[in-house]
Amino acid sequence: GVYAQGYTLSDTQCADADGTPPCVTGDYDHVFVFSFNRPRGEDGEAIAVGDVVERLTGAIGEFNGLTEVNFPQSFMSGEGSEEMVPEPTVLDPAWLTDVINMEKVEESLVAVDGIEICPLDDDFDTYAQWKLMLGGSCDDGEVINVITRGQVNDFDPADYVGMVMPRVVGTLRPVNTSGGDFNVWILYPRSMADIELP
Repeated sequence: GVYAQGYTLSDTQCADADGTPPCVTGDYDHVFVFSFNRPRGEDGEAIAVGDVVERLTGAIGEFNGLTEVNFPQSFMSGEGSEEMVPEPTVLDPAWLTDVINMEKVEESLVAVDGIEICPLDDDFDTYAQWKLMLGGSCDDGEVINVITRGQVNDFDPADYVGMVMPRVVGTLRPVNTSGGDFNVWILYPRSMADIELP
């Protein structure tokens, strides 16, 4: 994914050395590269989904539970395609109570299937986060937050409250405190193509 202040990077293994799809990843093979603004390679070209990063330098940091590369230098290979992006991992709702399983797919593409949009609440007003019910009810904490504002501006979750979305895809990021008493996982769709409407 490519976002306003950075991009997600996955260490992929493709069918051959030429990067022929399909490409796959393993646990912990993803990172957020925080570029402070729209990400560009060292040659000045805008980074796009499917680009291949030949080499990356920067400082490793932890921000609100998210491991990221800060002050990056992204050296691009000039080759790549969106077909090289691995298929999303389908999120198991049981993982929400298992931080290790969630961290294994942190910053990777994940998908949630057949989920209901919860009523909008203060999180939407304050943080532009809306919720998908993964199990139980919207009030019991079995939800995952989603942010589309700024990336998928032509989607208004208010139009779909109570409806079941066939599939929502996005990169997965945590927000938590060092004491662990506050922990939220947020899905960031990359474009309208990541949201399958009912």
